Amino acid sequence: MQRIVFFICFILLTAVLFGTGGREPESVEITGVVRLVGNDPFTRYALRGDNGKDYFLEFNTDTDAARFLGKRVTVTGTVEIRELKSADGKYTVKEAMLKVLAIRE
Repeated sequence: MQRIVFFICFILLTAVLFGTGGREPESVEITGVVRLVGNDPFTRYALRGDNGKDYFLEFNTDTDAARFLGKRVTVTGTVEIRELKSADGKYTVKEAMLKVLAIRE
């Protein structure tokens, strides 16, 4: 009986580990202009890429992002698509978050 339980747990754990892909998101490099979007106090930094897409910037460190406002920069990071739903579930919006690893002018 213990062998069966152990085998089932092993199979489930293996499926969870390999089912998620088990790999890190790929790093991308996007060039564009840094903007400030939203209304105070809910402002966020965004990058308008050369491809016309907007990416909300998420900094992992205490980067002084304000010094890049209005400037053309190249950002290296990982992109994550987040899906936001309204409270009643009727509306869905997708936004691209760019987790910044490096930023340079």
